[in-house]
Amino acid sequence: MIWRTIEAYGHDPRRVIGENEYRPGAPFADTRRLPYATLAAIRSRAVELIADPAVGLRSADQLHPSHMGPLGYAWLASATLLDGFRRLQRYGRMFNEHEQLLVDEGPEHITLTIEVPAQTEHVDEVRDSILAGLVALCRINYGKDLNPDFVRLRRRRPEDPGPWFGLFRCPVEFSCNLDQMVLSTRKVLQPLSGADPQLVAMHDQAVERYLGQLDRSDIVARAKTAIFDRLPSGEVSEAAVASALGMAARTLHRKLRDHGLSFRQMVVEMRKELARRYLQDESLSLTEIAFMLGYSDASAFSRACRKWFGRPPSAMRAA
Repeated sequence: MIWRTIEAYGHDPRRVIGENEYRPGAPFADTRRLPYATLAAIRSRAVELIADPAVGLRSADQLHPSHMGPLGYAWLASATLLDGFRRLQRYGRMFNEHEQLLVDEGPEHITLTIEVPAQTEHVDEVRDSILAGLVALCRINYGKDLNPDFVRLRRRRPEDPGPWFGLFRCPVEFSCNLDQMVLSTRKVLQPLSGADPQLVAMHDQAVERYLGQLDRSDIVARAKTAIFDRLPSGEVSEAAVASALGMAARTLHRKLRDHGLSFRQMVVEMRKELARRYLQDESLSLTEIAFMLGYSDASAFSRACRKWFGRPPSAMRAA
């Protein structure tokens, strides 16, 4: 997105983005992200080169969901905007742990608040870019007539606020103590025509695998990835997962205990979360879901659902 934004202003992106950082079409050496300091430096150089106070807003014109990898494709297939917002909140650390999206769900309004470190260079432009990007993503899924109810920004009121009112198409308050966008709950819960639970599940799995690789030094993430890979086979014993991670079961047990976790607890929580996701995909039978979660038959899965959710999987799916 940054590359395309610089080009849109008639500049050469290579003046800002080093060859070892990014080139269109160049394969990535591995799945690691650019360090946050590197990303921040690139954005800072781009803002200084372009010298447009509204550059953050206009960068959203260059945003395509594919720039977000599997998370972007999962966004396109989300059942509702709220489903997509929850996904962005859950998986946002794909990009970095320093900038966060917080979703507050109310009966009348859904409030999206973004948190960006205050010491970030050109922080106003960065915040503008994130909020404008969210609006752009919403309009791709919902339709071009999607407008927030109102927007609050920390930045001071610019000399020409026209671009802000023009993009958000709603009341915009400046000099606030936070950066947030408020949308109607009715709009956010409207079923989307592009919804595809099977595609969502596939891309969510890809995101989880990516995060597992990204956090391969994190024993919890590594264990979750190994459990996820073995669930369909039913081979989810602590010994089998420990072996896959190249350690003794006793070592895995100790490392998880250091994080306040138990192996059994992790397996149960993963099955519970995956059950919610798989039950949204009506192309999967309950028997198929049971086997995907590592149960020997559908009755065992049904008993688990009753324990987790207080109702059988058929009632969960209907709800």
